[in-house]
Amino acid sequence: MIQGSDRDTPTSITSEYDVFLSFRGPDARHGIVDHLYQRMTEAGLRVFKDDEEIRRGELIAGELKRAIDGSRVYAVVFSSNHASAWL
Repeated sequence: MIQGSDRDTPTSITSEYDVFLSFRGPDARHGIVDHLYQRMTEAGLRVFKDDEEIRRGELIAGELKRAIDGSRVYAVVFSSNHASAWL
């Protein structure tokens, strides 16, 4: 977890998010990702999750790049169906 002193560093001041959650598919979204998002936000972390942060009608690619660039860490979630999305 992020310690209080870590939040005071210059790097954290420029970060909009503490964590960028990267995932694909409803099995991940409605399972582990929802759980991770809830627990992280309850712990006081600023977490980017696309269905919580991107408004309908926004350009997804630009918004995702901005969120990735503005995050301190990236959490990649692989699900059992993740690889099938690329086949």
